[in-house]
Order: sequence, then C-alpha cells, then structure tokens
Amino acid sequence: PDAAVTIPAPTVTGSGPGEIELEILVENMGRVNFGPHMLDRKGISGSVLLDGRELTDWTIFPLPLDDVSQLRFETASGPQPLSFFRSTFHVTSPLDTFLALPGFTKGVAWVNNFNLGRYWSIGPQQTLYVPAAVLREGGNELVVLELDGGSSLEVELRDTPQLETKLEESCALL
Repeated sequence: PDAAVTIPAPTVTGSGPGEIELEILVENMGRVNFGPHMLDRKGISGSVLLDGRELTDWTIFPLPLDDVSQLRFETASGPQPLSFFRSTFHVTSPLDTFLALPGFTKGVAWVNNFNLGRYWSIGPQQTLYVPAAVLREGGNELVVLELDGGSSLEVELRDTPQLETKLEESCALL
C-alpha cells in the first residue's frame, strides 16, 4: 500500500531568500516474489510533501553502482551514513578470499570494480566471497558504500567464510 511521508520544513537562517536542496535516497531491499504481494513496488510511489505541500519539478537519478571506478573520494574522518569509502590492499598470490566488514553496518562492497554484493551486520552471512579471479598480484582496490554509518572503518580479508551469526547477536544489532 502507498504511504505518504511528510517531512517537516527545515529552519533556514540568514538574510535573504535561498534555495533548500532536499536529497532522498531510496534503498531497494529486495522483492516479494511469491503469493498475493507479487506487485511489490519499490521507490517513491506517491507524493513527496514538505511541510504539507507537495514538491514538484524534481529529478530522480540512480547512484552509479555499475562502475564505481569513476567516483571521486575525499579524506574521511570516520564512518558516516550514505558514504562511499575506498582503500587499497596488496596481494602476493591471488586466492579465493572472504571479505568481512566488522566495522560497517549495511551496504555494498566492490573489489577492483567487481560488485561482491550486499552486506548487513544482522546477517545471516558475515562475509562476502571474493573470487581469486577478481584479485590481481600487487595493488587491489576496495570500495564500500555504507548506508547506515557503522562503528569503524575496519575490514578484514579472511581464508574462510562466516556464513551465519547467532540469532541473539542479530537481534541486538537491530
């Protein structure tokens, strides 16, 4: 069912008229593919209201998730919501590897512009598979899109996967 979300008007300070830019990120959390809810619409499916008035003349654009090599980065002081992070790491001999993101909460990860998939600290999996063919001898690049902010910028490359988490650990993270 469609639902309206009303966003209260922000307070603007200063002398003179100004424009306010409102950016909304819509995250696709997957789809229902069975039963009576097959028409599982995603995105903004109704009006966007600001202080009770409908916003018009706005632009929708996708994030460039098919090629993250063109993103521009700045130095980050720590984890922040809705941020891309980049790091490099050295590989002596490319082997199948598993990426753990214990300092991050929820998002997407890429190695050398190859999309490894989504991660979410509530699980069930706690690592993403990094195929040996994606890695190269020498320098490799990791890009992470963190949606919720996380607690640190810590990542780990592991020899074995962690494919489950305890239920009580998952519930504590919600």
